[in-house]
Amino acid sequence: MFSRPSALPSASNIKKPRKGEVSFLPNMPAAETVGSLKQCRTWMISEMQKSDLATVNRNMALTFALRRKEVTQGALTCTVMERWPALFTSAQVANFM
Repeated sequence: MFSRPSALPSASNIKKPRKGEVSFLPNMPAAETVGSLKQCRTWMISEMQKSDLATVNRNMALTFALRRKEVTQGALTCTVMERWPALFTSAQVANFM
């Protein structure tokens, strides 16, 4: 086999869920930290009141790893609703169906 320097790196370092694994935690985005994702979450709460759904949807995709971590650690539904109000919009629900 030959190597191609312009090819994307292999996906061997990506954590994949096992069959039936419920508490799967995806990798954090490469350029982001937990602190920056938390700032993004607080910014999204204020943007939800302005109805800027395009940027909210982009940031929801960016913060998926943080959101998944909170949900799998056993957060109550009312707490998740307060912290992630965009998660319960029709646009986000349609993404998961």
